[in-house]
Amino acid sequence: MRTHLGLLFLWKRARMRRRERWTREELLDFQAQQLDKLRAYALARSPFYREFHKGLEHAPLADLPVLTKRHLSNHFDDIVTNRRLTKRALDEHVAHRRPGTLFRGHWVCATSGSSGQHAVIPYGFSEWASVLASHSRVNDWAGIRWNARRLRIGIVGAQSRWHLSAAASHTMRSLFLRIRRWSPADPLQEISERLSAEAPDVLVTLAGMVPSLVEEARAGRLKIAPQAVISVAELLTPGARRLVRETWNVEPFDMYAATETAGIAAECGCHEGLHLYEDLVIPEVVDEQNRPVPPGTPGAKLLMTVLYSRTVPLIRYQLDDSVTIRADVCACGRPFHRISRIEGRVAQTLRFERADGTIAVLHPIRFATIFDAFDLTGWQVVKEGGRLRILVAAPVAEAALERIKNGARHLMQETGIQNVDLRVEAVDAIPRHRSGKVILVQDNTELVEA
Repeated sequence: MRTHLGLLFLWKRARMRRRERWTREELLDFQAQQLDKLRAYALARSPFYREFHKGLEHAPLADLPVLTKRHLSNHFDDIVTNRRLTKRALDEHVAHRRPGTLFRGHWVCATSGSSGQHAVIPYGFSEWASVLASHSRVNDWAGIRWNARRLRIGIVGAQSRWHLSAAASHTMRSLFLRIRRWSPADPLQEISERLSAEAPDVLVTLAGMVPSLVEEARAGRLKIAPQAVISVAELLTPGARRLVRETWNVEPFDMYAATETAGIAAECGCHEGLHLYEDLVIPEVVDEQNRPVPPGTPGAKLLMTVLYSRTVPLIRYQLDDSVTIRADVCACGRPFHRISRIEGRVAQTLRFERADGTIAVLHPIRFATIFDAFDLTGWQVVKEGGRLRILVAAPVAEAALERIKNGARHLMQETGIQNVDLRVEAVDAIPRHRSGKVILVQDNTELVEA
């Protein structure tokens, strides 16, 4: 199977490269053809979709209902097109088997639950080759070339061994690459020592780990000279980008992906937004009522249709991410639209009621503009009822804490938010979610009130 999977992966990657030279019209024609095939497959094999899309079999994509994580969890056994795959059996597999172990011919991945919902996703043989190809695309765009020596990749990534990135790494390691992986929850000294010993050609890391790794490098404890740095899973702030450039003399490449959808977008060498993988997915940026928003306007949600999904068809699947699309043509010539900004999960935004009764929404990137002026190793903003706590990882000078507080107070005033108890605190370490991610913005109001 390993040889067959490797050959299929290479074939799919070659076809993806050819599609990057298409015109926009050719791309849209391809999308339409693949969408028709996906919808026909789902209607023929999924009891859920036969009911969910009843009477809408020939309706435009934009008229179809939205598939939520709650749908996926509550109706999984009817959504899945292979009747031998049940949610209970897959949950049992994840709980008791070793990651990378196939379940009835399917690769199994599980979401971290950082958005509040947990899901288990099985991928068939052809689907898994598409997943691997989608993850390798950013390597191509970063100019990473494989040669006679196995490419060495060091990953500081998701803690869960069932996360899609971990499963993909396991497969690729057995096929072509030398991959070593560490959890951000591991001791920083241990990560530095092992990364230095591995001397990776490519460093793949959570964006939130960049300041800590840079600090280790500047202190002489992390001794690496990567040809490329790829940021995943978290908001890559301008400050983190600058730290990578100054420390390793390379421009980081940002990648956007999800366990349910695999690769969604990545930067090309122009570094002016992330190209959506529109030959693999159809993205729709919408407001809170699922109405499309124009380019240049931040959306409240991102609806994803995964064109190659078959085992678990995903048609207008909701990701609670706020992104902004730009529709102008990139200098690289690729036909894909770009994401100009990823402002974080809607579940990781803070909402405040103004004096006039309207709601102010603050995204993580708004706070990031405050912190970019400082070389911080980490930060987190926590709302607790009427109190807003800003946690900053030590060491940090008292004067810097005061400037951060003033910046946050100015942001609140600018947004029309009043009567908030604002506090800035230095802490030894920023707490991480069990997935390994730092949740930059967190609302604990319900916990406080309880």
